[in-house]
Amino acid sequence: LSDAGARTQPTWNRTARLARGVCQRGCGLPLLAASAMSQHAGGAGIGGLGDLVQVTAAQEQAKRDQAKNKPNFAVHDKKLKFAKNSLFCLDESSSFRWSVVWLIAHPVFELVILLLIIANSIVLAMTNYSEVTANGQLDTSDPFNRAVDESELVFTTLFAIEMVLKIIAMGFVLERGAYLRDPWNVLDFIVVMAGLLGLIPGLPNVSALRAIRVLRPLRSLTIVPGMRLLVMSLLRSIPALLEVLLLLLFAFAIFGILGLQLWAGLFHARCRLTEAPVRMVGAPQGFPSECLLPIEQCSALFMSNASGAAALAAAKASLEAGADGAAAAYLASAVRTDAGLGMRVAAEFNSTGLVACLPGQPVESGEWSVREDSPWFTPQPCFWPVDAEDERICTLGGLGEHTCGAGRFCGSNYDSVQNPRFVNELLTRWDNRVAGLNWGLTSFDHILVAVLSIFQSITMEGWTTIMYMVMDSYNGVVGGVYFVVLILFGSFFLLNLLLAVIWEQFSESQKQEEEDKARLLQ
Repeated sequence: LSDAGARTQPTWNRTARLARGVCQRGCGLPLLAASAMSQHAGGAGIGGLGDLVQVTAAQEQAKRDQAKNKPNFAVHDKKLKFAKNSLFCLDESSSFRWSVVWLIAHPVFELVILLLIIANSIVLAMTNYSEVTANGQLDTSDPFNRAVDESELVFTTLFAIEMVLKIIAMGFVLERGAYLRDPWNVLDFIVVMAGLLGLIPGLPNVSALRAIRVLRPLRSLTIVPGMRLLVMSLLRSIPALLEVLLLLLFAFAIFGILGLQLWAGLFHARCRLTEAPVRMVGAPQGFPSECLLPIEQCSALFMSNASGAAALAAAKASLEAGADGAAAAYLASAVRTDAGLGMRVAAEFNSTGLVACLPGQPVESGEWSVREDSPWFTPQPCFWPVDAEDERICTLGGLGEHTCGAGRFCGSNYDSVQNPRFVNELLTRWDNRVAGLNWGLTSFDHILVAVLSIFQSITMEGWTTIMYMVMDSYNGVVGGVYFVVLILFGSFFLLNLLLAVIWEQFSESQKQEEEDKARLLQ
């Protein structure tokens, strides 16, 4: 082995001399590295030389990058990196430029700009858009609009002066550290230039340009470092958030499809005043013309059967008194068979002027397998009066938690194969537009509204209302298990996972900013 090392030594010496010659002429490698290689006797090979060259080249590149980012201005205990030459006439030695840098870096200057942004935001919030002229412009006769209009020139001028000072101090765009090399300054530039263009008289579409001034509050991001750090953390966390969002969408799809299979169409079931839909004779739409929709506001028109109401009141008083057989008498008096309609109705229901919608046809049937099998495949000019006092979903199959009271009948404006029963589409969809049922926005009729209901649930805003609707219409145990699992997985796990990703990115951004500050202070 010693003989092999001795034979290898001249080869390494020649390699080291070659490396020293090449580096002296071009790449700038330290001569010390080549000398160290010449002392190595075998075992590393030519690959070791290549690795050393690559490492040293990377070190040289890092030194050059550090030199490019080296601060060239130091004022108010701040080290700043701006362009070497500003506006082709102000270099790093210009006393005028140093004065401007001293001004824009002063903490009082930043505070004044922040106060201007806050004041401008308050003034813009005072705009009264209810007072406009015939051509759609703000009416300046209103004191608030006049204050906004008169202050526009003042704020635009002050922000323009700030922009000009920063361009003089930093340079415009050509070199590293220049004004427009910072994306936040690009936002400032767009807002200020749009404000200046809006002041030019006779310029077309000035209102569109002035609308950009609503972005002025965003200029505070360039003044407050903490806000800028938060926004940058949110933007940098988007790639990681996409992966979590895909998992969230997958959960939405699973729970949505399950809800669709179990509860499609059930959220339209309400307690009705008649056993089947009815129609008003002579009315084109089948319901009274003085009513926009024959639900709560129109149900009172039909609750005027005096004899039925009196019998029901007497039976209720007897029930409250605890008389023997009062319960059965109350149930019997709450409903009556209407000979004209050929169906059972509420005792106090007045059927004058009404006829059955489809006489002799069933409301529901288990024999319907497709939509064409149902007699309701063709929408009818009818309606089905709703009990205005009961705003809960009722159970059609009898397994749910809410059944209709005495003299009330559970029914839906859609049959069991999802045919809308009535010609008036608005009437068909309006049966659950009440406050207690989320104004009809909650259902599992198709995947989109199902996902909307699931999204509302995992935010834990009104999720119990949706759960109670499912428990009333389908089954209490199934509804409870479904929503508890949804809250545990969707709200407690997935949403908190989103927050964890954002917090992790915020911590990394904060650490990176501290390292950058420490590097500048070196």
